[in-house]
Amino acid sequence: MTFIDSHCHLTDPQFDRDREAVIERAPLRVSAVDPGLVETEFSEVRFHGDKERAATVYQGLKPLSADDVADAIAYVVNLPDHVNILDLIIMPTAQRNVYVVDREPH
Repeated sequence: MTFIDSHCHLTDPQFDRDREAVIERAPLRVSAVDPGLVETEFSEVRFHGDKERAATVYQGLKPLSADDVADAIAYVVNLPDHVNILDLIIMPTAQRNVYVVDREPH
């Protein structure tokens, strides 16, 4: 059995303790998938339907797509039972970390 969590837990040590408690002595694989900038409707919701403002989030870079993240999750889920990826951080090549993004001038 595999459990995938796709929320940002990069700085949450409690998540690691909770994960360890869940899988202790259980035949489970638990993985955290932490995506960087993914172009979805999230920015439109964040900016209350302002599509123009939402588009600026991804301006000057090629963000991940929902399919990119889904492919990474499919990879993790389809690994042999004895293999577990604890944390998968997936970001577009223009995103160096959670805070730094290399944008091309517009």
